[in-house]
Amino acid sequence: MAKTCTVAVNGQTFQAKAGDVLLDAALVSGVNISHDCRSGVCGTCLTKVVRGSTILGETAVPGMVHACQARILSDLDIEAEEAPEISFADGRVTALRRLAPDVAEMTIEPERRLRHLPGQYFNFKFGGFATRSYSPTRPLDRRPRAGSITLQIRRHERGQVSSQIGREIRAGHPVAIEGPFGSAFFREEKAARLILVSSGTGFAPIWSIACAALRENPLRKIIVIAGVRTDDPIYMSAGLERLVRFPNVDVIATIGRRPGLSDLVRKGYPNDHLPALDANDIVYACGPAQMIEAVGPVAVAAKAQFYSDPFEPAQQTGEPVFAETGRRLKQMLGQGRTMGLALQNGFFGLSRGA
Repeated sequence: MAKTCTVAVNGQTFQAKAGDVLLDAALVSGVNISHDCRSGVCGTCLTKVVRGSTILGETAVPGMVHACQARILSDLDIEAEEAPEISFADGRVTALRRLAPDVAEMTIEPERRLRHLPGQYFNFKFGGFATRSYSPTRPLDRRPRAGSITLQIRRHERGQVSSQIGREIRAGHPVAIEGPFGSAFFREEKAARLILVSSGTGFAPIWSIACAALRENPLRKIIVIAGVRTDDPIYMSAGLERLVRFPNVDVIATIGRRPGLSDLVRKGYPNDHLPALDANDIVYACGPAQMIEAVGPVAVAAKAQFYSDPFEPAQQTGEPVFAETGRRLKQMLGQGRTMGLALQNGFFGLSRGA
């Protein structure tokens, strides 16, 4: 007969059997641990084992585990970071605006206000289409309407969902919303230098984090590195222009290995332009998994706090949108590659779909 263990999550206590999955045991007992993908990829359910033992679900951070993968071995004392509760709401698309030939700004009005932290994401199911994950952000050039959700979405011509934005998915289209998810969100009450790194529409959560940080402390030192696909036009230029007005904010735009049309855009990838980091820095990286793989080890080697949210297009085969990312990250960890280091003080977000 399996041993009965006493588990406390943020002070809430319940009984579980040795060998039970931590997340499942908590939920069955009415104790909420935020979660999403259940495959050990998105990072929403990361928890800290303060006392006791678990097996599986480990990360590079001693004591930090994915609750959806970790199995209980003994009595446990668990700490889970506080975040807004996951909820559901219906809504409608109310506006679409072209930011670049392949990037659209979408405004959604939910039936009720949904709480989230800057940098978190929601799952959106547009009527008649598959579910996709996007990060709410702020409009680039104006104040947001209270209660509305603003998205920056790259349109992929072969995408099952994004290709239909502006076609089948237009103003008035219904959408079901679930969330928020993810742990790569802005932490308040910290004065450390922020290094905010993005590529493509990974700028959406980075812009949200930058705005929140400057609202809290307009004098905080921030470095924003934005990788762009083309500098004609730079879709996030209005946001970058607002950021450079702050004397304490440095902005760097990069465009890969080819020179840009403007002297304001540097040749190279975001990781090529990282400043010298140290243990006092806080680094956020949002965008393609390849960029996270490049930035993560640099941040970890410097002992900086590191939070990340990798984007990958959904598969065309009908798989869950996180499946391919899960396979890649687990393969990297199994091979002992440096991607495993990116888990140090960091969190992976669910992949973004096409």
